[in-house]
Amino acid sequence: MMEIRLTKPFIEREEGVTHLWIRPKPCYRATIASLRLSIELPKGVHRLPNLTAHPEKEDAIVVDVSSDTWDVVIELYTETPVSFSVGTIQLTSSYLDAYGQNYRFTHSITLAFADEEETEEFVVDEEAVARLKQLPASPYLQQTEEYPMEMRPVIHLVSMQTSSLEKKYRIDGGRVGR
Repeated sequence: MMEIRLTKPFIEREEGVTHLWIRPKPCYRATIASLRLSIELPKGVHRLPNLTAHPEKEDAIVVDVSSDTWDVVIELYTETPVSFSVGTIQLTSSYLDAYGQNYRFTHSITLAFADEEETEEFVVDEEAVARLKQLPASPYLQQTEEYPMEMRPVIHLVSMQTSSLEKKYRIDGGRVGR
């Protein structure tokens, strides 16, 4: 029913990031009239709202089946250290088919937790990474100003020579001018 992939099959124990890519298999798309996805994450793993801009309710992502894009991409992250080495992501897909029948499936995917030194052993899913790169800028960051960016100019003194005006108006230890 669903294809579920991680951009990398692990997440760093502390301050780690990976992405979950969920997409209905093409053979099911013609029969689905509405689709909801609920995600249960391992303890210590958090997520941002989906990066594919599907509406979200408190308990589920509502996939817009009238759109061309049915897949869902979610950024997962850890903030504080996670002590265990493996966790399970539970995905429940509920859908109504074209004939009015309700269906519910539960899918599981394993997520490994690793220290930074251990991450070179794992293989990155290049297709999932390519899909992530195709997404427009994160709708989450566009809708909120949780991460405002402030640009400040950097001033470098190039030489130690001072002009006559700098000498006249410079304040050194409480004395003005020289």
